[in-house]
Amino acid sequence: MEAKDPSPRSSDAKSLANEDDVNCFDWLVEFEEMSDLVAEAAEISHVPAMVSALVLGAGTSALSEALVNEGIVKSVLSLDVEQHCIDFMAQKHKDDDRLRWAVADVTDWHAVEAATQGQRFDMVVDKGTLDALLCAGDCAAYLGTVARAARCGGVLVLSMNFELVSSHLSEVLEWYHHEACPFLSADREKSIREAFASKVGSNMAAAQSDEVSSCAGERLSLRQTYDLLFTPEEKSCYSYEFFLQDTDASRQMREFDESMSLAESLTFLRINQ
Repeated sequence: MEAKDPSPRSSDAKSLANEDDVNCFDWLVEFEEMSDLVAEAAEISHVPAMVSALVLGAGTSALSEALVNEGIVKSVLSLDVEQHCIDFMAQKHKDDDRLRWAVADVTDWHAVEAATQGQRFDMVVDKGTLDALLCAGDCAAYLGTVARAARCGGVLVLSMNFELVSSHLSEVLEWYHHEACPFLSADREKSIREAFASKVGSNMAAAQSDEVSSCAGERLSLRQTYDLLFTPEEKSCYSYEFFLQDTDASRQMREFDESMSLAESLTFLRINQ
């Protein structure tokens, strides 16, 4: 895919000859060609009802308007790095309070956070922006934006050349979660080690008082392990039931089915981050 435009973070800006010649344009595909995908994504989401959507690299596409007109969501915030695109679309839809428009570089989370005012969205839609970023852009930062902007249980809808980006996307995600922004940071591991030792000590003391039954050795029950490893916010997205499913998938690494050691707990986080 060629990316001759000097600002590839706008999926549609490459169609514009200059700032005085702005027209509506849909890059890659029109909404009708992806409407079934969008509707299916809304159905499989884990939010009670689709209310809000964030469109990344909106350009001058009709996508944002279609999302509300087709009843997919009730409101849309559209972001693009090109000021003249946003000005054009904001003026075009000035009487439609379902649609909001803001200038932001989707690879700059601080800019996106300012534009969204901390809002989290039921659906995040990208029609061609990731494709463009593969040519010249910060894909890891873009994925960080998606992860932060989506509501827990929400969905991401991507329209892209899947064969072109799938392997690169996997590499970027691997790098982002294991190097750029690891789930198990040094500080977090230190905190877990301290909390684990404290909890094991409490269990042993309680067992000596016949208040609870002790796990073999320095181990915690799966429930205790889950409570210790994850923050309240993380638990709201990652339930104890999901944790049990993941531990079942990693059963070969544990000696006892109903407990985990500190080493096993840390290994579990490293594997699943």
